[in-house]
Amino acid sequence: MESHKHSIVKALRYDQRRPEDDPSNTQTADTISAHYRNAKVGDVAVIRETYVRSLNFRLTTIDAIKGRFVYLADKPSYGGPAFYLSSGKNCRSPTGQAHLVIPTQPILDFAAANPNGKQISGSLTNFPYRTRFGFDRS
Repeated sequence: MESHKHSIVKALRYDQRRPEDDPSNTQTADTISAHYRNAKVGDVAVIRETYVRSLNFRLTTIDAIKGRFVYLADKPSYGGPAFYLSSGKNCRSPTGQAHLVIPTQPILDFAAANPNGKQISGSLTNFPYRTRFGFDRS
């Protein structure tokens, strides 16, 4: 029988999946890392943000690559301008909702078509914790 904790984690993982129309769905940490390790200063970089149930791709440029970090000209809504080369996660907020993705043509097209982002479903704010797991505070 599945433990209560395991069922919560499983449900959260299901809920945190990327939206089907997200053009960065096929990118992995390894491919993102390889791309930015070979990038040069001045190249285009893309920050994927999922704040407030919205999917947004922020286009910027690379300012510097130093050691384990890539520094961008712009920073995400939350966090700083430095990202880890190994994972694409933001150094200031590594568990946050902003990370690097590879600037492919579908991502650039999505960013141009949705300059203010696109609403996505399946946000954790919609997750029915209380009813599903009996955490009612009434």
